[in-house]
Amino acid sequence: MEGVTRVGSSNVARIAETVDAICESPRVVGYLIGYTANNGQRIKAYKAEGFPHYVVLAEGLNRNDALQLERALQERIRDKPQENCYRKYHEAKRDGPYRPSSGGVSVGADELVHSVYMAWWE
Repeated sequence: MEGVTRVGSSNVARIAETVDAICESPRVVGYLIGYTANNGQRIKAYKAEGFPHYVVLAEGLNRNDALQLERALQERIRDKPQENCYRKYHEAKRDGPYRPSSGGVSVGADELVHSVYMAWWE
């Protein structure tokens, strides 16, 4: 979890515990963690794809900090293959290499509008 500047390692640990708590629910079948600069648009897209649940794990970040947080959470999940946070992660995305991407974001990298989210299904 190194390299997360604005968020701080203690906050990364707290956010990771939130992910763990959600994953421990027997109702959670699978989930994703991702980056966005537009939560409203992302929520609509995931609901349309059958992800009824969406929570913002951290917001008000610059792009670099959001992508570093996303990476830290992804690495933590991959380091725990025996735990629910790994087993329940979207199978098609769980074991491949992490590729940070801000997609087609049109807002500035330094604007504090970037977020990391978790979306899950039952």
